[in-house]
Amino acid sequence: MVTFMNACVESLFDEAMTMSPEDRADLAERLLGALEPDDPGAREEWRNEIERRVADLDSGAAKPVNLTEARARIFRLPRASNR
Repeated sequence: MVTFMNACVESLFDEAMTMSPEDRADLAERLLGALEPDDPGAREEWRNEIERRVADLDSGAAKPVNLTEARARIFRLPRASNR
C-alpha cells in the first residue's frame, strides 16, 4: 500500500507541476485547508495575527529578511518530536 500511495502522490505532484503557479498556489491552499481542523475562530485569529505582523513591519518593530535568510533560520529551529 505504501508503494501505491507514493506512486499516486508522485503522479499527482507531477501533474500539479504542469499547472500555472497561480493554480498550484490555489491547489496548495485547498490541500492545506483540508488538513486544518474546522475551527470557526481560527480565521479571525489568523487575520488578527497577520494584521499585527503587518503593523510591526510598517512601524519598524520587525525587520523583513530575504527568502534565503528565512529558510536558514527555519532549518536551524529544533524539530518537534511529535510531528
